[in-house]
Amino acid sequence: MIVRGGAIKLIFNMISDKVFIQNHQNNGGRMCNIDFCRTETRLFLPAYFQEELMAEIENHELKLLYDPRVNQTIYLLDNNHDYFFGPSLKARRYLNDYSSRILLSQIFQEEFFFEIKDSGLNDLRKKTKIGPENLLDILKFADQSFPGARAYFAVEYRRQHFGIDDNLRITIDTGFRFYYFTEDQDEAVCIKNCSEGIDKDIIRIEIKINPDYKKSGLYISFVNSLVVLGAKPIISKKQEALNAHKKWIDSSCATGHMQKELRDCEIEAKISLEKEPNLTLFSNLYNLFDPKITKGRYVIDETYSFMMSSASINHYWKGKAKNGYSNGLKVLTKALWARPVLKGSPKEWICGILERYEKKGEHFLWIDDSAIKDIFAQFDSLEYIGFIVRSRRAFWVVNKITQRIYHVSIDKCTIDNKSNLFQIEIEYSGIIRDATEEDLSKNINESIKEIVVKDISVMTQSIMYYLDNNEIAYSLGEEKLNWLIN
Repeated sequence: MIVRGGAIKLIFNMISDKVFIQNHQNNGGRMCNIDFCRTETRLFLPAYFQEELMAEIENHELKLLYDPRVNQTIYLLDNNHDYFFGPSLKARRYLNDYSSRILLSQIFQEEFFFEIKDSGLNDLRKKTKIGPENLLDILKFADQSFPGARAYFAVEYRRQHFGIDDNLRITIDTGFRFYYFTEDQDEAVCIKNCSEGIDKDIIRIEIKINPDYKKSGLYISFVNSLVVLGAKPIISKKQEALNAHKKWIDSSCATGHMQKELRDCEIEAKISLEKEPNLTLFSNLYNLFDPKITKGRYVIDETYSFMMSSASINHYWKGKAKNGYSNGLKVLTKALWARPVLKGSPKEWICGILERYEKKGEHFLWIDDSAIKDIFAQFDSLEYIGFIVRSRRAFWVVNKITQRIYHVSIDKCTIDNKSNLFQIEIEYSGIIRDATEEDLSKNINESIKEIVVKDISVMTQSIMYYLDNNEIAYSLGEEKLNWLIN
């Protein structure tokens, strides 16, 4: 639904399913118009496949809908990232060229379209489109309807639109630049420039389609042609901005204050929620360990006290490794880069705590076939299971007595044809690097693993107590691979 200038204060109710029903009626009974309701397939190719990609577009008789132009998108988010798992809020306009700099005060009076996207099963996206309105009015409205939401990221990129009818649209995006708006500065900080270095060698392809059209010969043929070229799934632009933001934060903070004690070992608790949580659940869990609120032993790590968000696409294989320890492979991918993780069979402790062999490899280019073959060569056999899109929110907790650090997160896992998995994890990370001999000598009669399991058990029970008091149903110990298979 498009609502034009002057009506912005009337829009909030349009986020509901009524938008979908009205669009359905306005389109003569069709399922939906892809401007307002669609599924999306996101893929990427190396830039050196540009000619082959354009040839496939021509072969499938897809027509250029608009001349290439620069898209400027302002993503709205709150400082705690509570809306990360909720509807996507963004203001969009088109420019003739990239901005040399972005000052918020200078674009307040510029006209944007405000978009609210809500995702459901099978990545069905319902969209409300408002505008054009000036950015300042959009931000005021957003703050009233989504308290705390502000201009958080700006992303600029060059876009080409192709399509054939109201059922299918293809966008080709290149040359991404990601900016972050701090709260105390007018000018946005460039946190990632994909028009420079190795990151420029990527083409993002987004296929927006009427859900009823997904079994059509044209859609299947076009997607298959991209897969033959080597196209791979990719996270969203908003998720990529959050990854760039975390990397930017890490580069400016003392993140090297931790060291590993347990090599090639993972110990974690998993709490699977029975349904999608309230958007504020994560912030409430953070407050359980806030030293300003609690005087307990387990508190937020003061050196790295952020609530961070990130995303990846995780690919899974089952197989037998030649080292005899691993029976599976996970590859975490973030756009162009990937990291292999060899996994062993889990040993169960208490409170849904799992211990297993885990060996993380070096980051490599996901388009480097030779690097992928080297990883596969570590296994006698491998069977590809599938992939999930994992969105993660995380913070870090330290045991003030033993100086050990733990990673607490909520993961939202998404795959086609399945309800989303929401899972809380409490995982051992390491020990503070400058921990004293006195710290290390505490609980000297217990092994490191026993101490870690005890710590995770205490934090897990604290979280379970909170969930029970708030009538949030959950189960313990489910692995993502099993969820993917079943």
